[in-house]
Amino acid sequence: MISPRDIISKALMFHASHIIIAHNHPSGECTPSKTDIMMTKKLKEGLELVGIGLYDHLIISPKESYSMKDHLPFMNIR
Repeated sequence: MISPRDIISKALMFHASHIIIAHNHPSGECTPSKTDIMMTKKLKEGLELVGIGLYDHLIISPKESYSMKDHLPFMNIR
């Protein structure tokens, strides 16, 4: 598990304007957990405070993938 702080620090280090994050679900189920969604919301809010956009959060499994941008309204870029 990586913290939003670690992700924001890396994005700042590389002078990113936007980022895409991804993680895997080896079980094969790509539906985000409540923890996945809560962490993504916190990360998006933290990134916005420093002027960095979160373009997408992908969940990858051996058979499929899930894009939070395509499924969750709060991920829409303003």
